[in-house]
Amino acid sequence: NIISEGVSEGIEIPNQNVWGNVFLQAKGAGQAVAQLDILYGVDFPTFADKPPKDCFKLKFKENLSGRNKSEIRYDTCFKWTCTSESDQSGFAMMVVDIPTGYI
Repeated sequence: NIISEGVSEGIEIPNQNVWGNVFLQAKGAGQAVAQLDILYGVDFPTFADKPPKDCFKLKFKENLSGRNKSEIRYDTCFKWTCTSESDQSGFAMMVVDIPTGYI
């Protein structure tokens, strides 16, 4: 059991506009707990990387269900639209990250 006499005070290190990796380092004996809260979203349109030509049509639908909307399902479909350049797109892959805490 953890009792209050053995618990250190927590510290908060606020960071703004952070991206990339987070590295934690601790020295000493005993146990440590680290908690990270993250928020992310789409880049501002003015800063987003834009391809020279839009060659894919993308449909994306998010479906939340279950108790407390704890289940998530993505319906995705993408289509090659630059048929004037090539009949096929070649290798293409869609990567969809699932937020933590969902099944």
